Amino acid sequence: MQFSRSIITGGSFVSHYSGVCRSGFDILHQKISPGAFHDSGERFEPPKCHPNTRKAVIRIIMDWIQSAFVSFPIIWVHGPAGAGKSAIAQTIAELCHTLGLLLGSFFFSRIADGRNNEKCLIPTIAYQVALYIPATRSHIERAVANDPSVFDKSLEAQARVLIVEPLQLAYQMHACSSAEQPVWPTLLIIDGLDECFDTKTQTIILQVLCDIAQKLNSVHVHTLIACRPEHHLRTAFNTGRLNLLSRRLHLDYSFHPDADIELFLRDKFAAIRENHPFDSDIPKDWPSHDNISLLVAKSSGQFIFASTVVRYVESIHGPPVERLKIVCGLSSPPNELEAPFVELDKLYHHILSSVSNISTVLRLLGMKLVEATSTTSIVNAINPIDCGEPWSIGQFLWLQDDDLRYSLANLDSVLVKIVDDGWDVQLLHASLPDFFTDRSRSGRFYIDIEKVHADVAICYIKHFSRLERQNQRSANLWYHLSDHLKLAFPTEELRRELLSFDVMKVVWKRRYFHWESGLSCVPHFLASIQSSKYSDRNLIHQEIRRKIDQYFEAGLSHYRQVDAVLDDGFTFHDLKVLVAANARFLTIDDSDNMTIGVGFYHPFWINLTEHLASAGSFAVDKDCLDLVGALSDVSFDHCRRLLHEFLQEPGRAKGFYVTGDMFAGMALRCLRSTVEHMPGYAAIPIA
Repeated sequence: MQFSRSIITGGSFVSHYSGVCRSGFDILHQKISPGAFHDSGERFEPPKCHPNTRKAVIRIIMDWIQSAFVSFPIIWVHGPAGAGKSAIAQTIAELCHTLGLLLGSFFFSRIADGRNNEKCLIPTIAYQVALYIPATRSHIERAVANDPSVFDKSLEAQARVLIVEPLQLAYQMHACSSAEQPVWPTLLIIDGLDECFDTKTQTIILQVLCDIAQKLNSVHVHTLIACRPEHHLRTAFNTGRLNLLSRRLHLDYSFHPDADIELFLRDKFAAIRENHPFDSDIPKDWPSHDNISLLVAKSSGQFIFASTVVRYVESIHGPPVERLKIVCGLSSPPNELEAPFVELDKLYHHILSSVSNISTVLRLLGMKLVEATSTTSIVNAINPIDCGEPWSIGQFLWLQDDDLRYSLANLDSVLVKIVDDGWDVQLLHASLPDFFTDRSRSGRFYIDIEKVHADVAICYIKHFSRLERQNQRSANLWYHLSDHLKLAFPTEELRRELLSFDVMKVVWKRRYFHWESGLSCVPHFLASIQSSKYSDRNLIHQEIRRKIDQYFEAGLSHYRQVDAVLDDGFTFHDLKVLVAANARFLTIDDSDNMTIGVGFYHPFWINLTEHLASAGSFAVDKDCLDLVGALSDVSFDHCRRLLHEFLQEPGRAKGFYVTGDMFAGMALRCLRSTVEHMPGYAAIPIA
């Protein structure tokens, strides 16, 4: 068992542990993390703001630090991963150290012992307080000497004994000897709080910093906290005392980061041209304006991408011109060790590793990657069809919105941004698509775009069943489904959905206008099956077409089978022939667009459609095929095409098959009508 006692020696407080004499300051020094200092050798060449960049942000922070009156003692600098938060914190630390304003700093790091947890936080800050305000040193030494176990107590207790009380005592003693306010440092900087391992501990640290700010209000201590806006940290800043005592400084586009990034890139590339060992091989106009523009766009306002590019290009292990081509995707790296984005990929892996339900998140992010190459939102494509409230992205994926928000909590405002009150998600890094779609970079987070297309197609098919009705914009959904089918990986799940998908049931049961108008996109859908990557696509196509044929048979069976229904003597069978024949007047181009041939404007057709339009005795009920519309309405082009194919194949049409003799008879009737409408030739006999 160890015994300790404290004595004062020459103004220093000394603690004796079982005969070992150690000063309070020595004990304190053993508990600190020197690597967390702003000028630590462990953090050699730390990130900091490039000259003449981030001027607006730095000005705001410095005005706050130097203000005589402060309404909020804490500023939270936050932004997406790689936005430059640590660079700003480092720049402010160096500037304030030069001006004598820095009271203490702690730079967390997930990969550095002593800087990835809370154990050294308070001792490290207390040590700096003792250095920068010598009047506090004796009070801190006494506290340590009196109770060396203080370092094993709670963070709150440590902060009170080692920081708050020594500062209060030092200020009280100064007030007794001078009427003037002491000109002492007041700025504490905590950077990278999100890199402290335990999220609960991160929240506790925030509360302790809040206590320090509140209890040292008269001392005017300023606390700058820089970290990613992860969910639990946002919650802490949005509630209680911390919400009242803090101000947020969001590193968004209001600070015009693109201009700063462009300046940074141009200056760095200029330095490479002048100082690189291979400078003789670098053209004077390198890099091009297009190269700079591409890199700025890929940065998405985040300095980490630009700085990663510069470190790779300026390396002496290869020609800068060639290395920039690799960065821009114009050539491939010679080997994996030469990959340009290793550091950036490590950051992405670290952040994604914190996600609990990563499969759900990757599914959603995959959909956003596919959507980025489309002109229409995947979710918006289906929203106009339903008469209810618009859908969220979670509903489209058959997920609960709360589950989706929970899954994205650690990524929100870090790699993605939840927008429209949870209805949608935006990617915050333009470099993310390159990362996710390159298996060598993303590893277990790889997103197979072809499988994403399959997933989206499955969702579309399933959502058809819940639509209350179709409207004129429902064609969008059919076309989107068809487009995804052509690009989809041939998964077994998608195959099952296609084989069980009753196309005509959707059109028939969910009709809003004439159900035949719902057929307008079916040919395009069938063509996408034929263009799919399935080896048995012909069998899938035949199965879907078989279901279509069943509905054609049902629709045609609703007609009265009479011999004469019009004054001109047209029968139901004649009407079938006319529909089949009329389809031949359609011109179909490569883009699947249809135009009407001259046959539609022949007097025979004009006269015929006038008669048919007034014929009400064809149909038995509303479920019959509208052959009149299919014959005369331009909007029925695709329906007419499907009917033509059906009626022309005996194995499919069965009793409704249109024979060659029927065509011949109709041709003769058309010829007679033509002659009758030729001036001066009315009397010409036609055999």
